[in-house]
Amino acid sequence: MFGIKWWDYSEYLVNIQGRTCLFFAVSWGVLAIALIKYVNPYVDKWIEKMQPKKNGFKIGVGLLVAFFCLDAVLTAYTLKVFYYRIATEKNLNINNKTQVQEKYAQIEKSDDLTGLINNYYDNEKILINYPNMIIEEENKNQIYVESLLNGVKSYYYRLGDL
Repeated sequence: MFGIKWWDYSEYLVNIQGRTCLFFAVSWGVLAIALIKYVNPYVDKWIEKMQPKKNGFKIGVGLLVAFFCLDAVLTAYTLKVFYYRIATEKNLNINNKTQVQEKYAQIEKSDDLTGLINNYYDNEKILINYPNMIIEEENKNQIYVESLLNGVKSYYYRLGDL
């Protein structure tokens, strides 16, 4: 999405274009089975006690779903603004480079939500939350965003670095 690769498992055995690999597929499968077997029964009992037929429960669930949807949309939009910023500031050779630069110029002048996002979510905040973000240039060269941002280090380790 946006020419960005969020993680890369290409160094792992039996991977599918670096997007997933056998180790993590099996790990998540085992975790899901454990959650269904050991945690889900307690969650089911808890939900039964809440009497979901009452309107308060329905309203609460509706608000929670709305919050998560809003969070997902704002996160995607914030990452799009970040992509425009990093591609423009670092003069990356990406697809639609001219269009991206024009959009970022509009964002910098903006005083609305887009401008607020651009000013509040600086490079450090984005890198902390997405430390393994990779931007792919037009020539298919992949660059870790962390390497573009001097002095900004994420607090995560890449699995291959351990």
